[in-house]
Amino acid sequence: MSMGLMVDPPCSARRPDPDMEFGRTASVTSVDCNRLFRGLHLGQRADERYRPPAPDSERDPGHTFFKRKHTMTTIRRTISAAFTLACCAAAPAFAGNNIDLVYNGIAIANPSAPPDLQAFRDWCATSTIGCIPTVQQTLYDPTTGVKKGTVAVWATLPFNGGPNIPSSFCFSEFMVFTLDGGTLYAHSTPNGTCGGTIDPALKAPKYPELGTLSVIAGGGDGVLAGGTGKFKNATGTFTDRVFVGFGAPTSGVGGIVYYDQLWFMLMPN
Repeated sequence: MSMGLMVDPPCSARRPDPDMEFGRTASVTSVDCNRLFRGLHLGQRADERYRPPAPDSERDPGHTFFKRKHTMTTIRRTISAAFTLACCAAAPAFAGNNIDLVYNGIAIANPSAPPDLQAFRDWCATSTIGCIPTVQQTLYDPTTGVKKGTVAVWATLPFNGGPNIPSSFCFSEFMVFTLDGGTLYAHSTPNGTCGGTIDPALKAPKYPELGTLSVIAGGGDGVLAGGTGKFKNATGTFTDRVFVGFGAPTSGVGGIVYYDQLWFMLMPN
């Protein structure tokens, strides 16, 4: 016995059908009746718990057609989605995704040997004097703070001072980014990295005890030149922006004392 419905077993061969007018009945097989009693729940109508399927002769042919059509449409969409997923999974992991990297802190000297690359030799040949190693910094995700890799940097000489504003200057840099999945090479064009001195009265330098005399605001732009691993055939561009604490050539790394928000955006194609 269930509350809301009283059933008198054994099951009769007929039961009320809510889809029919009051007082009319529909046939139910003994198997259907057994399912009916097994499915009863407290406070639930029997005809809400189980209704036997209509015989094939009573089914609407139009309903069957549209149901099959819907099924085929679902199958086609599933196959299409699976194909798209497989296609996109085969694409390079960095394609279409900019890579943002940042460093804050004291400048560290670059101890690495120059990369044995034709791209590096061609870049260095643009200098009238030569190229020198400068810094090698650890890079982090600017949002999460998670370590993402390192960058080793070389610079061309001499620095070209501005003829109208002597406190401004430009030069060029070659960078080797060691990241998860491979190494990425990048370099700025001649005079592609520039900076200008800010009056210390306007922006006080940090770490004066390390010899910082002023702050230089600057940055650079350039191109990506391939690499290794997933960056083997990488092309595209990059940009970087920074405040640099600068001092005498004997301070820090050739005068570079610290970086305040050294930020890179790498934009592989």
